[in-house]
Amino acid sequence: MSGQYRPVSPGYWQDPIVRSWGKLPTSPHTLSLWILTGPLLGVLPGLVSVGRYGICEQIKWTPDELDENMAALVAAGMVQFDSDAPLLWLPKAIKYNAPRSPLNVMGWASDWRKLPSCLIKERAFHVLQSHCRSRDADMESKTKKTTKNSFETAFRVSIEKPKESGIQHQEHSFNHDNNYVFPEKINKEQEQEKEKDQDSRKNRHLSDDGPTGTVTPIDCMKSGGGR
Repeated sequence: MSGQYRPVSPGYWQDPIVRSWGKLPTSPHTLSLWILTGPLLGVLPGLVSVGRYGICEQIKWTPDELDENMAALVAAGMVQFDSDAPLLWLPKAIKYNAPRSPLNVMGWASDWRKLPSCLIKERAFHVLQSHCRSRDADMESKTKKTTKNSFETAFRVSIEKPKESGIQHQEHSFNHDNNYVFPEKINKEQEQEKEKDQDSRKNRHLSDDGPTGTVTPIDCMKSGGGR
């Protein structure tokens, strides 16, 4: 079942009546809704150059109030935020605001050049590039022929690759739900799996070596004890 979407005008937050209600309540819910539906985001899916004080000025929060609620969004994986750069990114925005055609991708060029160079921009580059590649692969699988006006070609000629920081990025940045999987999360999960495997081998080794191991009915049968 496909999701339902309803347009919300960014001007809602600037309406005199809405502003007359006073300061927005400080909560992660409020901040997430304001980011998603407010005047912050532009042409680039989920990417905008903005810092702490820029956001605080618009929503009338203190920096401490913003930091507390932004931390909740970052912990949930909804937002990546570098106030020093400054750059804010919604990694899953491309899923809900995908380009309709390669021409849309080419329209990203001007806003992309204005974004500050930082690790978040580098991550966003790989995610957007991966999305364009997957769109081409999907189209080619349906039409059974190579796409001439491809999303990846439009991306390559329009979006300048940021300077590499040396951090390794996954070639395929999307999981089966089309959500971005951060490299550090992948590495953490791999380490956890490795630790589980080592513990499992250690337990098997203990059970096979001497009286401290656990003797099972199957072991007894193998040794003749079940006769």
